Amino acid sequence: MKLTEEERKILDYEKEEIDEDFLYEIEKYILDIYTNQEDYKKLEAMLNCLKRIILEVANKRGYHISEDISFNADELLKEIITIEDDLVGFEVEYYDNPEKMHKYFEILTKDMNWEDVESIKSAMAYTTDGFREFFVPYINDISRASNELLRELEEPEMEEPVIIVPVEDDVDDDDWDWDDEIFDSESQGFPDEWGNITVDDEEKEEEIDYLSEEKLTGYVKFINTVFVFIKYRNLGLDVTNELIELERERKLKEFYDDEEFSMMFDKIMEHDKKKSCYRFHGTQRLKAAETIMSQGLGMMREELDSTSYKEFTKDDVILYSRGFGGEIGREAVVIIDVPREENGSETNIVREKNSKEKINFDPSGLQGINGTVKYVVPPEYIVGYVDKVNKRIIFNPLYKDYVRFMVEEKNEEIETGYHRS
Repeated sequence: MKLTEEERKILDYEKEEIDEDFLYEIEKYILDIYTNQEDYKKLEAMLNCLKRIILEVANKRGYHISEDISFNADELLKEIITIEDDLVGFEVEYYDNPEKMHKYFEILTKDMNWEDVESIKSAMAYTTDGFREFFVPYINDISRASNELLRELEEPEMEEPVIIVPVEDDVDDDDWDWDDEIFDSESQGFPDEWGNITVDDEEKEEEIDYLSEEKLTGYVKFINTVFVFIKYRNLGLDVTNELIELERERKLKEFYDDEEFSMMFDKIMEHDKKKSCYRFHGTQRLKAAETIMSQGLGMMREELDSTSYKEFTKDDVILYSRGFGGEIGREAVVIIDVPREENGSETNIVREKNSKEKINFDPSGLQGINGTVKYVVPPEYIVGYVDKVNKRIIFNPLYKDYVRFMVEEKNEEIETGYHRS
């Protein structure tokens, strides 16, 4: 099958024929349909090439499939979208009406705090994920079927093969020579001891189901409907991203509106970046942050990069969380002070753990699940931590430069949650 001149131009393809190499490029692109949607014109040209192959095969088999057949978008939306309970009053039809979609979430989240917005965001993300479950089976099937469909299309029409069974008296078993032109073992099966050709019934049923008329009809419907659903899905993703931004804004506002917290936050974040580098380590529990201040930060690996990030901003600290449930850094973020050498390089503050030393350790992320402590960042390099649960800044009295957190006017220590002995 040949490409049209317009298709060759759009796809920037030199060959005239659609061949297996071309289909390989199509497969790679279509498998990216869920994430790579920048060049719709190219995607449309590729899908139309596949549709042409499917329709030609259908015609060759005597099937009657309309090239314009498509899914009923309204009915299919109801079938593939499961609305989460948090989205009270949400209608699937909103995916086809951006104005109503945005208005719905504007009203729903108007008076919500950041935690409630986070729940709505997660619910919307899960609801929109129904499009992925719709896309993936068709994408995989069409990609898997394309080469087989092209080969079938290019095979010449042949009459039923004639199988010549040799007479046992005339030909020895070892001398049987099956003519490949009249015996295609791949498509016709293998001869039994009597020379009869059989095909495994299960394989035959699977092949019929795999590229049946119903399957081919579904492929054409998908190709003719996919851009409608990409549009719907993109609206869902846009709304989810807007909810993420709204959650961020309300979370930052809630923290910064606490004047005492904000002032102490500024104080602990102050440092001369030419003389030292701040690193930030998220914990899963407040208790872990407290023990890190007194015992040091236990690590499986010697590299600080394995368990901390450099130079967060204040916003980064507040918004930071990771892990499957966002648990790492959700409650507290520990601040580590790494002095710089004269040439600007970071001083190595990590030492090997003493065998008699007791270090409480919550392995997570790159540290592994069942890890054991081999290295330690001593307490004198732990500045303190940001308590995100109670909106407090906890300064570490064991920190080497703790004196800079003293209140000069009263010459008193800032309350830390526990006192230096």
